[in-house]
Amino acid sequence: MTTAVKTNRIPEYLRPRAQGECELHKNPTLNRIARTPVWLPWAVYLPIIALIIGFAIFKVGVSIWSVAVLFFAGWFTWTLTEYVVHRFLYHTETKWEWLHRFQDRAHYVHHRHPKDPLCLAMPPLVSIFVAAIFFALFHYLLGNLSYAFFAGFVFGYLVYLFFHWAQHRLPKRSVPKFWHPLWEHHVIHHYKDPTVNFGVSTRLWDVMFGTSDKNEER
Repeated sequence: MTTAVKTNRIPEYLRPRAQGECELHKNPTLNRIARTPVWLPWAVYLPIIALIIGFAIFKVGVSIWSVAVLFFAGWFTWTLTEYVVHRFLYHTETKWEWLHRFQDRAHYVHHRHPKDPLCLAMPPLVSIFVAAIFFALFHYLLGNLSYAFFAGFVFGYLVYLFFHWAQHRLPKRSVPKFWHPLWEHHVIHHYKDPTVNFGVSTRLWDVMFGTSDKNEER
């Protein structure tokens, strides 16, 4: 499969630009604040993940084996969340102006400037607010088991950020060959057809729900 740019299926508001950078806010100061390097969420959340796991083991009394299982369950849940948000929130066609404005600020601007390295992660204050909502939901459903589960969920977000950054900033030839299909998967979404290939850190859910590009090599 080639990675040649094909924009016939791409509407203007999603069409990649060769020049320019993301404008997340009209206000220049807010725009500078909102533009987030990918390393910053890692610096914020890795210590939090470590503290949460330590709390689960030493304060709550969850066994190490249970923490490991819950951690990977949370990570797995993130991959589905990533897919659902990307497909059903960011790429849902809407007549609601407020939702379209949200989609444009949160995602469409990235489609227009996919190479901008400061347009790949949510600003930390926004992501912390969203993370708090997810933690409250998990704690309501899982009680004390939620700590390790949430740690895995957040780690899944960090892995997603790494893959997303690498897919846009590193040439495919520079990464291991077993990652190449994932690179191609995301290239199709940006440069050929934005109605397919919604997974970023995994192709699993696109395969399961039939949203992979039909001509994509497996």
